[in-house]
Amino acid sequence: MILSTLRKYEMKSPSGVVTCEDRDFVTAETLAEIYLRHAVSIYESLPRAEVYVSNVSARRLLDSLPAGTEFTKSDAEKAGKALGFSDRAVRKYLSQLWRQRSLEKRGHGRYMRIT
Repeated sequence: MILSTLRKYEMKSPSGVVTCEDRDFVTAETLAEIYLRHAVSIYESLPRAEVYVSNVSARRLLDSLPAGTEFTKSDAEKAGKALGFSDRAVRKYLSQLWRQRSLEKRGHGRYMRIT
């Protein structure tokens, strides 16, 4: 409606009725698409902040897992055993870390550390 109002003002239209014409809508839609692409581009260029893991034990497990390479659930269970965690606790932590987006699931029982 702002574009329609500006058009009405520029044309010095005496009418009190403002109508959104197709050209106003197309212009607004084009601007919105450009702004969206720009916002996504800026967002993707921002540095990634370290993910906050609320559970201290889950953070310890995450820190013991390899960064940048794929690992299996059994690899995580071995790392967890070294930290004194049960297999059940490790599975719970893997689930929490995945939900908090610290891990990416690569397939059945396969993960990759994101942070």
